[in-house]
Amino acid sequence: MSSSDSTAGDSLRSELRERCEAFCAADPNSAESDIAFASLVETTIMAFAATVRDQETVPLPSDHRLTATDVATVCSQLLEAADLQVFELGLWRSWAGSAGTTTIDPRQMRGQNL
Repeated sequence: MSSSDSTAGDSLRSELRERCEAFCAADPNSAESDIAFASLVETTIMAFAATVRDQETVPLPSDHRLTATDVATVCSQLLEAADLQVFELGLWRSWAGSAGTTTIDPRQMRGQNL
């Protein structure tokens, strides 16, 4: 990992800490809490993706508590938010490898003859 990667990772960790503190400080019944939670999730996903790219591994413990339904629900919503189709994700994985370390944007492949 280069020093710029380390700096980016440090920056994401710092931002994640700030987002977590903002979420914990927000009134649970307020719109501010919803916004803080969305920001926390967004930053968590960015940090997770950076870790996967840097280490080419999934940073989850072997005894994680995620169910297939949890993963499918989150993935479905993320694909929709990013305007990606499952086919495009599959194509990207086949080009990038299972760790997804290539920065190909599957949306750029639309309309191309492969």
